[in-house]
Amino acid sequence: MKLDTKVIVINIINAVLVVVSLYLIVKLPVISSEINSLRSEQVVRESQSDYLVQKADIENNQSKISRLQQLFADDTALIQFVTSIDELREQGLVVEFSFLTNSAVDDKSGNQGIPILIKFQGDMGQINSSILEIEKLPYLLRPIDIELTKQPEGDYIFSYGAFLYLNSETKL
Repeated sequence: MKLDTKVIVINIINAVLVVVSLYLIVKLPVISSEINSLRSEQVVRESQSDYLVQKADIENNQSKISRLQQLFADDTALIQFVTSIDELREQGLVVEFSFLTNSAVDDKSGNQGIPILIKFQGDMGQINSSILEIEKLPYLLRPIDIELTKQPEGDYIFSYGAFLYLNSETKL
């Protein structure tokens, strides 16, 4: 009798396992398709959020690019730059100003510009205020060579060699 009970219990367990296996076989494709659709939705949501972040970055950078492009001198701005330097010369802040070449040259970054030399003379306070006035001008200048020499009478001469960036349409 004990053997029959064991066989019955084993048969019941087998039947339950078969039913569970059949249930899983039927439900497995449904569950996998639900998982796939949820993953697809998640990927779409992530790509949409990435798109919005990238779009915001592009818009933010576009405003920076346009602000930088305004600092690159065109033909009119180049004339205004020379006029501004002449005004500083009349105020006694600039002693000498010259373009070092007659044509635009490329710098290391591939941008075009023209090397300039500005000389200031006076005490250190006057030279500092002169440099600040130059830096206030709405042009992109990159210092290249700076030299400070003391004169016998006590004044200083400050030579400021810089690269004045030009936009690609500027004709010299």
